[in-house]
Amino acid sequence: ALLLGKSGATHHAEQLYRQAMAVAPDNALPASQLGMMFVEGGGRHSEAQMLLQTALRIVPSDPTILARYADLLRGALQDYDEADEYYAKALEESPYNSEIV
Repeated sequence: ALLLGKSGATHHAEQLYRQAMAVAPDNALPASQLGMMFVEGGGRHSEAQMLLQTALRIVPSDPTILARYADLLRGALQDYDEADEYYAKALEESPYNSEIV
């Protein structure tokens, strides 16, 4: 699904991510990846926010998902204060992760 999304076949990738979410609802990866695909594709920010929040409910301390959510908050949603909180949480979980800062 990730390769399909990156190659532009986003409709098919979305279907696969949604199937994966239905089959494995306790796996945060499909929700996180689909959320980021929506962010990168532009425009589906409220859906992206919902998906990333779902992923964070499953794994609330995952630094990558925390940082992705912060990116969404800072960029598309322009909620800088909340974005800073999520960046701080991500750095707390993974202080030497250069992709977060």
